[in-house]
Amino acid sequence: MEQWHILAQSFEVLPVNARTYNCLRVHAESRGLTVETFTVRDVCALAKKDILHMKNMGVKQFNLLSGILSDMGLSLGTSYPAAPEPEPAPCTIRDQFAMAALTGILGAGEWNNYPMKQQCADAYDYADAMLEARKGPLTCPPSAP
Repeated sequence: MEQWHILAQSFEVLPVNARTYNCLRVHAESRGLTVETFTVRDVCALAKKDILHMKNMGVKQFNLLSGILSDMGLSLGTSYPAAPEPEPAPCTIRDQFAMAALTGILGAGEWNNYPMKQQCADAYDYADAMLEARKGPLTCPPSAP
């Protein structure tokens, strides 16, 4: 759903008139929310009867609000789900090598005085060196008898 970014924004992004804005703001505040935390998703979840029961909110304002949401591909009285969590980036072999190197760096003790960013950069330098070494022939030492 392309509207997820809109649904998560404050209701202030809706191009409503001052009267409708104030009705929604008062409604949000009556529920302990601020204009920043009362979202477009929250507005969409409101039923027609709840909107029409707001002080100073009439049919004209309701129709205006409904039309604005409709133009955005949204509708009142609808409970839209939250956006799905983004998939984490896959952990590459370079990342795995860097994690192993960082474990060694941190375990060495003398590295603990270096800034963390430097330790991480060094870990990726080691990982790059390991990847470079992998390009050569892969041979294993002979097994012990």
